[in-house]
Amino acid sequence: MPALLLYKIMQKRKTSDWLINPIFIFSFLWATQIFGHIIFSGDFYPFVADTWIIIFGGFCAFIVGCITTKIFREKNAHVNSEYKDYVPRFVNLYIKILLPIYILFVAMPQIVNYALNSGQLLSEVRSSLVDSVVDNDRSVILVLYLHYLVVIASLLALSYASKFRKIIVIYIVISGVVAGLLTFGRTILMLYFISLSIILYFQARIGKKTVFIFGFSFLIIFFLIAYLLGKGGADNTLFESVAWNFKVYALSAVAAFNNYVAVGDPNIPGWLLVPNFLKSILGFIGINSDVTPTVLPFVETPLPTNVYTAFFPWYHDGGILGVLFGFFAIGFISMYLFRMRYKSKLNLLNYALSLYPLIMTIFEEQYLRTYTLWTLVFLLYIFFFAFENFKFKRI
Repeated sequence: MPALLLYKIMQKRKTSDWLINPIFIFSFLWATQIFGHIIFSGDFYPFVADTWIIIFGGFCAFIVGCITTKIFREKNAHVNSEYKDYVPRFVNLYIKILLPIYILFVAMPQIVNYALNSGQLLSEVRSSLVDSVVDNDRSVILVLYLHYLVVIASLLALSYASKFRKIIVIYIVISGVVAGLLTFGRTILMLYFISLSIILYFQARIGKKTVFIFGFSFLIIFFLIAYLLGKGGADNTLFESVAWNFKVYALSAVAAFNNYVAVGDPNIPGWLLVPNFLKSILGFIGINSDVTPTVLPFVETPLPTNVYTAFFPWYHDGGILGVLFGFFAIGFISMYLFRMRYKSKLNLLNYALSLYPLIMTIFEEQYLRTYTLWTLVFLLYIFFFAFENFKFKRI
């Protein structure tokens, strides 16, 4: 009976599926870039025609990739009445044991430490964290990865929110938010809020109003963190900081890509799409490439930025053919996961996670360059299935 009820709920949710269709999301995001640069054209350097031609080519390749998924006819692509109504052992272990251990021995000590050093600005704390990562401080990186794991594991646990009491759902949601905040990274919070909204909405744990509240809450947190970190100038008012950050984060990435297309700046040697650890391995067999910097250099658009959209690495490494191939692959993967979203709870989670790099295409490439994040997701899935006795059950 619970399985049949869940199936009926999901059927109702299909009426809003077009809102999370990859084609709609991708088209909407890039349309906002075009209109944004028309409205604020005076705030950026003039665009060259080649930039828009490359973007149009990538857009067409994305659409073709989406359409190509129709040649695959997925069997049992929708939840049926034989859906297994249980909470996996790993999820129970995470909620009852692993998450409390994280809160008591990792999150709370870190929060207390920040509270005791309240005289230190958040921007200084974040700068220190970034420096530690750049300097390969393993202890700092390990804790950072642990925060990422908790964010992802919380989303995995929330994939079974339909089986939990409301207080348990709130407990997991808040824990994930805290873990995301402790990374001092706004992009991981974006991943969390996007995935959280999709997962809970399609389990009927939240309605459209709550989805809107989640989105609005993320924007508030995003710009508040930017203000506290001194983004846009430490002496700026809150309104000035929000206005500056909106232009920088919403529009300047495309302007930075245009700068690269027009004048070849920044000039970064080596392959951007190949992770540095793979470059080290390839070096042993005589295939050499310069190491990609952890943080890309800033350029003036004239607003300063160091993000260049997802087009940049594909165009940098492969030219227009690289863009066509890359965005065809992005479209294919996004639409395939979208078409499979009802097959199981993990399939819904997979699609929810995939929305993050899709949305981030207007900022930077997050499919290959964030391989560490996706490696953590993969490892978490291994642990998950290990606790299911290595039997890949339909869940």
